[in-house]
Amino acid sequence: MSASTAPHPVHSNADAPKPAEGLEPVTAGASATPAAKPAKEGKQGKPKKEKTAGGSSGPLELSPAPEFFDERIKIFDEYKAKYDAEVAGMSPLSRWRKELTSSQAP
Repeated sequence: MSASTAPHPVHSNADAPKPAEGLEPVTAGASATPAAKPAKEGKQGKPKKEKTAGGSSGPLELSPAPEFFDERIKIFDEYKAKYDAEVAGMSPLSRWRKELTSSQAP
């Protein structure tokens, strides 16, 4: 293998780096965040309103409940009964495997 005569792309020189231009020197007590402005005298803001705990004063439930709620509850109960019957016949290890594989399904 022959040596290359091209200069190495990374080199160092004996000259010290030049200081950055256009920057002010750091002084003691300086802060990177702007100082807070003092409050103006004589200007009064609007009084703040008290917030309620929930953030909304509306009802938490729909009254009357929509008709499809009963249908969805019926479907859930059917699937739950089918699942409970299937799981009741399994060993604990098989039950764990089924829950593991069903939670990883896309």
